[in-house]
Amino acid sequence: SISDEFSVNPSLVWTGAEFVVAWQEGEGNNGSFSVAARRVTLEGQALGNPVNLAPGESPSIAVGRPGLGVVWSSGDGPTTAINFQAFNFDLSPLGTKTLVTSAPTAPGEYPAIYWNDPSFIVAWRTPNSPFSMSAATLDGVGNTVTPATKITDSTKNARFGSLIPLGDRVLVVFSDDRDNNQGYELYSRTLDAKLVAEGAATRITNHIGDSTSPLAILGPQGEIGVLFSDQRDGAAQTYFTHLVCEAGTTPSPN
Repeated sequence: SISDEFSVNPSLVWTGAEFVVAWQEGEGNNGSFSVAARRVTLEGQALGNPVNLAPGESPSIAVGRPGLGVVWSSGDGPTTAINFQAFNFDLSPLGTKTLVTSAPTAPGEYPAIYWNDPSFIVAWRTPNSPFSMSAATLDGVGNTVTPATKITDSTKNARFGSLIPLGDRVLVVFSDDRDNNQGYELYSRTLDAKLVAEGAATRITNHIGDSTSPLAILGPQGEIGVLFSDQRDGAAQTYFTHLVCEAGTTPSPN
């Protein structure tokens, strides 16, 4: 870390030669936070000094081409903005900062970034109810390819999303309370590379109580594992399920 203050919200990637970790650094929730990053060897040895990348919070980092993509939020509540900047693997700037979305028309918070060759995908949640998820795509140095696009189809609240890049497509797993089932259920939705939806969302869970915070990952045979928080038994538990994809269809629970 850079100081003796808060060092929180880490995001970690492997570049093929070393790790790079980004995190939120500062004194507290008073506008003092900044995004910092540092290189780390496979053995866990820090390389060089921490680098202060930009003022902001909640960073997420991904490996792309020709370097790293970093996103973070700035501002607070209805004024929150999502920012992107590309960096070389040595953490020197690669291009300038890009404002992905901002208030008052389209504020965003809790950004996440993924590499879906040849573009980065940046996804985020709107801070105002009803919640929804949006995304944009940018090239390796921050030029906008697909502008901010709403990627959930709920008339109620959609949040807590996780994306899996699949090259020509993107799978989104998210929580949604559209079904009035005394809480959130998990849904999945497939988008093309330009973030255009391929059909309606598919429901994954079906239990009273919240199913939230999905973490989706691609398995060795193309199956998709989903880890999530669930309160179907009255207390928060961690559950796992998986989706399978059949030719010409949206991945479905199995």
